Amino acid sequence: MAYSRWGNGCHWYTYWQSGSGESAMFVIQNVANFTAKQLRDNLNWCIDLVKKIDQIGDTEELKIYIAEFLSEVDNEENLDSDLINFKDKK
Repeated sequence: MAYSRWGNGCHWYTYWQSGSGESAMFVIQNVANFTAKQLRDNLNWCIDLVKKIDQIGDTEELKIYIAEFLSEVDNEENLDSDLINFKDKK
């Protein structure tokens, strides 16, 4: 799933590349890749790295995309857990 696309005023193309849980990979195309764990453990470091590589000052919009990604990672984990519990009850 893409969280942003170039054009229409958006600076980045971001998406969930692979993995699940803490190893789920968030990609900022042509800039950097971060795992969900890296984003949760040290978001400021990740944002600072993007600023250095991409030389862009305002990253508030990027933080929204990261929050959407982390929310979907959490939702996937909850769905997987619910499915396992459902199967165990049968």
